[in-house]
Amino acid sequence: MKAQNLLEKRSLTLILLCVLTILGNLLIILKGLVTYYVLDSTKSNRREDAIAFINGFYVLEFLTCAGAILGAILMLAGKRKGLLVYQISSVLYIMMTLALACLSFLSIVGIPLGFLQFLYLIPSVAFFVLYKHQEKYLS
Repeated sequence: MKAQNLLEKRSLTLILLCVLTILGNLLIILKGLVTYYVLDSTKSNRREDAIAFINGFYVLEFLTCAGAILGAILMLAGKRKGLLVYQISSVLYIMMTLALACLSFLSIVGIPLGFLQFLYLIPSVAFFVLYKHQEKYLS
């Protein structure tokens, strides 16, 4: 009964977007933790400024993913504030990913990493646009 009321108040698309956002961002956090661990175990071969950049990047990535998850949970509850939280987190994630992609392309060994970062932008931008179309279902 309660699940049916939720479907009546919100579109199935919004619910699906929220669930995919939560799962996707949890996977990004997991990927980030594994990558950070691998990079941290080889940091003796890196310069201090590179280590600081990597640490800062992964902290920001975690915060933007946590914000997106929080926004999706709030939207599942029907709150318009969740969309705002998601949009802020998403824009920051997109900007950060774009910056990393551009920096990667400038380094000789970073072209594959830069290309991968550009691929990460596709679902981020698509979800941002799709959520905007679901705003009418939030109060």
